Amino acid sequence: MAHGLDLNDAHCPLAKEIGVKLAISTDAHSPAELGLLRYGVDQARRGWTRAAEVVDTRPWPALRRG
Repeated sequence: MAHGLDLNDAHCPLAKEIGVKLAISTDAHSPAELGLLRYGVDQARRGWTRAAEVVDTRPWPALRRG
């Protein structure tokens, strides 16, 4: 598997500390790849990231406001 440019679990706390907004994405190129989202969720969990700290867990009106 190729190494991506995704944030690893060890860097999640630092990213949050300096104000980086986190998002979890599959980078899916087909419907069959949508299940890859779990790997991003696993990284966030290992990095002690709460759902409230992930922008794509927000409802659309809140996401639009930033």
